[in-house]
Amino acid sequence: MEDGTNIITYDTEYWTGGFNIGKCLASAKSGYAPAQYEIGQCYKRGVHVEKDFATAVEWFVKAANQGNAAAQRSLGYCYENGEGVPQSWEKALYWYEEGAKGGDADAQQNIANCYRFEKDVVEPDYEKAVYWYTKAADQGHIGAQNNLGVCYKLGLGVKKDVKKAFYWYKQAAEKGETNAQYNLGQCYRNGIGVKQNSEEAVYWYKKAADHGNVDATANLGVMYATGDGVVQDHSMAVALYRQAADMGSAHAQYNLGCCYADGEGVEQNYKQAAYWLERAAEQGDADAQYYLSDLYEYGKGVELDEKKAMELCLKAAEQGHADAQYSAGHNYHAGNLVEVDFNKAVYWYQKAADQKNAEAQCWLGLCYEKAEGVEEDCDKAVLLYRSAAEQGYDEAQYFLGNCYRDMYGVEKDLEQAAAWYQKAAEQGHAKAQYALACCYAAGDGVEQDRELAFTWYQKAAEQGYAYAQGVVANSYWEGVGVKKDLEKAAYWYEKAAEQGKEDAQYYLALCYINGMGVKQDVDKAMEWCLKSAEGGYAAAQYYMGYCCRYGTNLEQDEEEAFEWYEKAAEQGNLDAQFALGECYQNSIGVEDDEDEAFGWYKKAAEGGHVSAQNKLGVCYTNGFGVEQDLKKAFSWFKKAADKGNASAQFNVGLFYATGRGVKQDVDKAVPYLQAAAKQGHASAPALLERLGY
Repeated sequence: MEDGTNIITYDTEYWTGGFNIGKCLASAKSGYAPAQYEIGQCYKRGVHVEKDFATAVEWFVKAANQGNAAAQRSLGYCYENGEGVPQSWEKALYWYEEGAKGGDADAQQNIANCYRFEKDVVEPDYEKAVYWYTKAADQGHIGAQNNLGVCYKLGLGVKKDVKKAFYWYKQAAEKGETNAQYNLGQCYRNGIGVKQNSEEAVYWYKKAADHGNVDATANLGVMYATGDGVVQDHSMAVALYRQAADMGSAHAQYNLGCCYADGEGVEQNYKQAAYWLERAAEQGDADAQYYLSDLYEYGKGVELDEKKAMELCLKAAEQGHADAQYSAGHNYHAGNLVEVDFNKAVYWYQKAADQKNAEAQCWLGLCYEKAEGVEEDCDKAVLLYRSAAEQGYDEAQYFLGNCYRDMYGVEKDLEQAAAWYQKAAEQGHAKAQYALACCYAAGDGVEQDRELAFTWYQKAAEQGYAYAQGVVANSYWEGVGVKKDLEKAAYWYEKAAEQGKEDAQYYLALCYINGMGVKQDVDKAMEWCLKSAEGGYAAAQYYMGYCCRYGTNLEQDEEEAFEWYEKAAEQGNLDAQFALGECYQNSIGVEDDEDEAFGWYKKAAEGGHVSAQNKLGVCYTNGFGVEQDLKKAFSWFKKAADKGNASAQFNVGLFYATGRGVKQDVDKAVPYLQAAAKQGHASAPALLERLGY
């Protein structure tokens, strides 16, 4: 711990070559303590005599026993390092303390350091450390002044006082103490004990860097990189990072690696990035470990190695790196780099969430919502979503909006839902933009505004969100919220279709069939229709059935028609259910079956299919697949007739005219028959004529 900054010299010409060893030795032999100390220094340093630690100790002992504080401090140093004597911390402490009591500033600094740092030697006592630092600092000892500043900054052995910390740093820095210059730069940069001043920070960092302070050099690089307190200069930043990196600074090695990865201040070079990040990671730098993990995951500058990527991610996570903890959780959650393990996902999400990592809070909330790795807990889910949302994380804002919309863990509140969607949407979250658009379209939580709805749909669509692309296409097709434009409709249908959106594939097929917004192309139409049908879209399945049944755009194939109708019908498609009834009735692709025919007609009719309602009336009239029931027949005819079906209108008129299933009433029959005739029903005019109309 001896730095030699305050050595007491017998002769002022000692270091200039004018020192007279003979005179000094004679004085020492006569018992003059300062001379004895000087002779001891000569033997210790090998100045004017051959270096001999044992002899140095002998002279230090002589002077120390006379109370020479400098000799006592030097003797303590010899015992600390085993120079000329067996190493002994006990004796080192004794002599340091003696020298400190005698007023030697270096001894005071050394004994203070022992109380502060040497936990294996002496019980830590920060108050005693501060006491001796103060003694030395008051004598102008620059190392003690810097250390005293550290104690005041951290509150070690003294009440925390950043202004006093700044004061002592400044005292030492102005005298050239390198560490103090760095610490003073930190104060100015971060506003510790003094008003924040980036220019002053740069000034003191430069002072310290010029004297080889590695941390100051690294931080000065950051100042140049960000243009903080100095004109931004990425090339200078790289030069400073490199200087500090070569000196072993892990922080600088990390920053230099980032520069190479991003091509900032230097040509992009992932191999160099990996090299410097590796060096920093080997020193345990968590930031470097996390970044290097990413390079190994994607094979940038290194061979792709998913196992090593995960190992590095976990190393950083285990050091408390919040982003790495989140990534580790996400990897286990999604089965990325490792097998899915919800328990481990929750473990790492929780670690990061405890550090207020918004992403981790959000996805931990999802684990609670989906019961993945934990029991479902809607209250915890909402709490975590809210915490992340309030930090500005768009995904959490979207999820929280869903909670308010769907009444999950909170009371239903469409205004709150819209408000959270808005926050996420303004950050570019596509799903939130779509959800917000839906709010404006329906007037849920906001005043209905179809034009504004379209604006948000389009924003989401432009980001590639297929659902929004489909809605934008529909809007252009129908002219809702925007001027009708079939070409743009077809464009957006195709965008959504290419992403596998089955309904968009179907509508794109219709565009190509009819040449609406695109050049007519039946082959393309059927390709898209088939994709949609195979994807399970009922309307496309029905159309494929129709084409196969009638040989429209495809070769006629009644069996295949039946298969497509059946697929669509089972999904509730009313047209397909009606067509399936016809297939069973008329042996189209399947053996005739009255019961099945009636069953499918009934399903379609009950769903509101007008032709099926009329057909069901026919079934009840003729006892087809069901026991004859004219009242029920009339009831179904009337349902269809009231919706404008010409055949049903004729049948209702006929039933009123003949009194079948209903009380005969010619006056009631006539309007129905006239309506049927007007639509071109062939038999209606003849019956009207028979009735005298």
